[in-house]
Amino acid sequence: MKKTKEEAQKTKNIIVKGAIELFSKVGIESCTLQQIANEVGCTRGAIYWHFKNKEELISFLIDEYKTREARKFEELSSRSDSNVELLIQYGVWSLEKEHQDPLGAKVEKILSHNIQSLLKIGVNYNVDEDILFIASTVEKAIKSNEMKTDLNSQDISYMYLSYIYGMSLMAYSEDKEKYCEKYDNYLRTFFKNFCN
Repeated sequence: MKKTKEEAQKTKNIIVKGAIELFSKVGIESCTLQQIANEVGCTRGAIYWHFKNKEELISFLIDEYKTREARKFEELSSRSDSNVELLIQYGVWSLEKEHQDPLGAKVEKILSHNIQSLLKIGVNYNVDEDILFIASTVEKAIKSNEMKTDLNSQDISYMYLSYIYGMSLMAYSEDKEKYCEKYDNYLRTFFKNFCN
């Protein structure tokens, strides 16, 4: 019996969610398509219908993740009245992602904790591509005099992402609720170093 497009898409979504769960538990390198099939209750053939191999499944996850990030950045951009404000709001969203976009947060953790495994299996995850929209926004902030600095936009973007990563570690502390309330203030403090 032939599946409808909707049924096929539903199966694909179930496979992707199962893969995310398993990748986050056992890692990318040691996870097999058979384990994913067992996890979601389908055959390996069903997985091969949608993805020719594990590398293609992972590439799909990366593309979906990048699309979601770009979409959120666009959404925040339409609501922000300045480039610096956009970066602050994006930073807060990134830090609160676990609550607002749990699936996206899991994919982000999988990618950031498995870069060596991705390279071993031949999947290229280029972090530099991820920061292009951030660097572009920083460049706009510099050109519009919202930010004053001798540093280039890419360096500031890496500093910004490192700052966010550092703050994300606070989420593992016992007082994580206290820190969540302060993300906005912490990011404003970061940008005070570059603003008038």
